[in-house]
Amino acid sequence: MDALDRVAGPALDLLTKVDDALAHWGAPPHHRVWPLMRQVRALPGEAVAAFVETRPDPTGAAASALRARLPGYADAAEALTARPDWTGAAAAAYDAKRLALGADLVGTDRSAAGGAAVGWSGSGVGWSGSGVGWSGSGVGWTADGGVGGGADPHSIAGRLAATADFGAQIARWVELSRAALATTLADALASPEAVTLVTATSSAGPTSVEVPGVDGAGSGPTSTSAGSTSAGPTPVAAATIAASVLTVLLEIVEHGEDLLSSWQQRQTSPPRHVVDPDPVRFDGVTRLRY
Repeated sequence: MDALDRVAGPALDLLTKVDDALAHWGAPPHHRVWPLMRQVRALPGEAVAAFVETRPDPTGAAASALRARLPGYADAAEALTARPDWTGAAAAAYDAKRLALGADLVGTDRSAAGGAAVGWSGSGVGWSGSGVGWSGSGVGWTADGGVGGGADPHSIAGRLAATADFGAQIARWVELSRAALATTLADALASPEAVTLVTATSSAGPTSVEVPGVDGAGSGPTSTSAGSTSAGPTPVAAATIAASVLTVLLEIVEHGEDLLSSWQQRQTSPPRHVVDPDPVRFDGVTRLRY
């Protein structure tokens, strides 16, 4: 259980009141919550409820499982280094295929075949929002985009290692995002706006505000500042809480998209070591020793 799990229950209760207040009373016309809701395309309670279910463990476990497969590629490449004790045209063709396959598996540098995961210089998840201390250094990636003791980044093993690193990076993004959201929700629960909103809704509950129409009859609930005068400070309090929550959610989404974009830029086809076989000859001698 992390910090978000501990605050999620009371925070979602509060955000339910926020969502209801926004639906009934709206917000002041120039409040910063309006562009935030247009960008997130959800009310804060709905968005937080969805993100609470996002956890780092499944992605982190998948990354670890991928990384555990790397020694198998190193073992296969090592097995290919053993040259059979035979000569001739068939032996030469086999040697060419054997070396090409080994290069495809781990690259031409066999000494680095079983090392650490491949690093890359993607944007990482470094950001300074929400007071959680996300630095700009990124998490878990090498600064130079190099191999870091592992396989050739263009080899099959290298790309598998990079995929495992990307999974670990996603898990770290989720972990830090949950901490950032938990901090924001804790601040919202302790805010004077929360006191205002809970007090107002517990005493009377949200009610629609009728705005006179052209013929003098009520025209239904308003979604602008008319509610702030008839309903007291409740619409402003709800909008303020909503804005703080939606701000951190928008930051989380933007940094996740940056991370995905950095990964997608690396998705190019790896170079293949193509062997052009010599013309088949039947006038040579093949020698086998057994």
